[in-house]
Amino acid sequence: MLAPEKIFTIDKKDLKVGTILGTLNFVTYALIVLGLKYTSASKTGFLASLSVLFVPIVQSIINKSNPSKWTIISIFLSLLGLYLISGINGTSLNKGDLLIILCACCSTAYILLLSKLGKEIDDYRLSFLQMFTIFILSFIMVLCFEDLNLQVIRNNSYVLLLVGILGTGLTTFLQTKAQKVASPESVGIIFLGEPLTTLFLAYVILNETILLKGLIGSGFIIIALIIAILKKI
Repeated sequence: MLAPEKIFTIDKKDLKVGTILGTLNFVTYALIVLGLKYTSASKTGFLASLSVLFVPIVQSIINKSNPSKWTIISIFLSLLGLYLISGINGTSLNKGDLLIILCACCSTAYILLLSKLGKEIDDYRLSFLQMFTIFILSFIMVLCFEDLNLQVIRNNSYVLLLVGILGTGLTTFLQTKAQKVASPESVGIIFLGEPLTTLFLAYVILNETILLKGLIGSGFIIIALIIAILKKI
């Protein structure tokens, strides 16, 4: 994004891959936002992270091989930890839950396709194309389903810039760059750091109560991350 000379060298292959990945990214964001309207945040945190389970399963099917024992152990610890910190309340599956599960499927597809298609494309070009695709699709959705209120945009410009630059742009670029060397399985498990960060910030900023089981769950996730790093799964 900070290398405009690379943006001008975009070719048809870059455009095709960037559009596909950007569309998947957009659908992932859209589904999690829609799902939160119908289900709880705690269930969302657990269900959205099901990509931790989906990635190695799909990868094993594609490679026609069984996941390693360390991958299985990491997945088990990850899901157990997520369950403990999410506060799942045992309610039945609803429309919001299904949307979040679809979000996890899209996230899985994104991780696998980025690993397969993105390694030969420059980080800056691919990140730019993804962000541009997300922008175009988001703008179309706003025109179709929302009121385009410029005053609201001006009043929330700092929030929009923060979320757009750090929450979307920087994370997309870093993931694009990281997946040139990291395996899809390890990326899926490392993403478990997100609910841990959420747990910490909810306690510090929102003054939410953190139960003992949440701390135990965090411990399981940290162990899973350590296994993923040390065993290079």
